[in-house]
Formats: sequence, C-alpha cells, structure tokens
Amino acid sequence: MKRSRKKDGYAEHRRMRRRMRRRMIIGSVNANKRHWYRAGENLAHADPAWLGKLITRREMPENFKHVLGRGPDDVKVIIQFCEI
Repeated sequence: MKRSRKKDGYAEHRRMRRRMRRRMIIGSVNANKRHWYRAGENLAHADPAWLGKLITRREMPENFKHVLGRGPDDVKVIIQFCEI
C-alpha cells in the first residue's frame, strides 16, 4: 500500500527533529510553506561537511550588529547562543 505524501512528510519531519536533539534554529525564509518543508527535507539528507561550509560566520548575541553587515565571503551568518 502506498503512503500519502503528507504522511511521508510528517515522518521525515519527526526523523529530522530526533536528529536535531532539541537544538533550535530560528531564521527567516522567503518561501512558501511547501518550499520551506521541502528545503528542510533536502537539508536533512545533505552532506554535513557541505552544510558546515554554508555557515561562513558565527557571532555571539552581544555582537549582533556585526551580523547585519555583509562581508564579501558571507554565505550564511548566524547568531550562536551556545556551543554545539
């Protein structure tokens, strides 16, 4: 019996949550809900080494103003609240 796409997406979401082990990522996305979930599914299966290269700069909360400025090599800049 074939499972519906909706159930498959939910199962993938649950697997992704278990892998994150209660870590939280907050961000903004310029996409609709369907694209956002699809991106999450793709990122869950991506090579971790490749994903690590996407974050080009990490700043602590007290340096949040530095996050607003864009550097020439920036891909994704994050505010990191604790060591992971």
